[in-house]
Amino acid sequence: MWSDWGLGRAVWWAALLLQPHAVVVPGDMLDEGKLCDDAQHAQLLHRFKTVFSAHKSDHWHVMLPFTTRSIPLILSPGNHDLPPLPPSAPPSAPVTERTRTARRRSMEAFGSGSCTCVMGHVFRSIDTSGILFSEEEQEGGAEGGWSRACEGFACGQAGDTSPGHHVVVTHAPVFRSSDSACGGERGMGGGVTYLGRHEAMVAGQDVLAERDSMLLMQAAQAEAQAMGREVSVVLSGHTHAPCFILSAATSATTTTSSNSRNNSSRSVLHATLSASGWRMRPDASCALLLLHHPASLGSSVAVLSLPHEHLCIAVVAAAWVVAAAAAGRVGRRVWRSMKRRKAS
Repeated sequence: MWSDWGLGRAVWWAALLLQPHAVVVPGDMLDEGKLCDDAQHAQLLHRFKTVFSAHKSDHWHVMLPFTTRSIPLILSPGNHDLPPLPPSAPPSAPVTERTRTARRRSMEAFGSGSCTCVMGHVFRSIDTSGILFSEEEQEGGAEGGWSRACEGFACGQAGDTSPGHHVVVTHAPVFRSSDSACGGERGMGGGVTYLGRHEAMVAGQDVLAERDSMLLMQAAQAEAQAMGREVSVVLSGHTHAPCFILSAATSATTTTSSNSRNNSSRSVLHATLSASGWRMRPDASCALLLLHHPASLGSSVAVLSLPHEHLCIAVVAAAWVVAAAAAGRVGRRVWRSMKRRKAS
């Protein structure tokens, strides 16, 4: 594993050099969060905080590199952080107890949902882990999968009464049958941790079930409308592959590329973000979300490719070689100078 000052931190800081107003991570902050014991979880959480310069007060924040400025870190729990609790298992079952423990410590660390105001825009984080399991095990579906977190929440921009965007952040994407309509950024092939473009998605595992997706979007729209807004963007992860679909509030019908804009208040841009780890994807990347104020001016998403892991390793190794050579050269000069002084 790389040290806390190694590859992961370098790539993260390089991304933050764009000076964004917020950073969004749509789940799976800890790869082994649902499997490790309490001591290992504490160690992994400490590493997460160190690598990403993250700290938590009332909300999570990250420090921008080379500045004293901190910005909101918006998290949505993933199935690796907050595993689903199968209703079919008896309460005394060991696996259920381990799952309860994993859920408790993950909720203590990351929470299960929140509302954050960023430059007049609302980011609503929704926990989908409670509805991300096979349909025959569902108990209540999306109706019981998340709680209202925006009640009494106010978000505005000084001197501007027009509403900004209402962005929903989930881990599991809403239902789609496949990635065939995901736009130009989605490659054709599949891999060990992701499906090919035309392979069928499994409802309740790869994406939320169709009914749960409809209920979730209806509830999210109602919550946004109570604040005088409309849901305009839905950010998700989980599938490890980029996907960009412009749709109606409850169904995906019209495709869009990642660089196109959402200029309609009656449509929603569903953006599934690709993985940022090379072992998950051969084309690791992050994304830049641009939200215009007011929301009627639209939004856009652009994929930013991360440098290849082998390139990062080569750069770090070359830097060490250059530093060692420079140190050796300086050391030889100092030794020769001291030797001449003694001789004289």
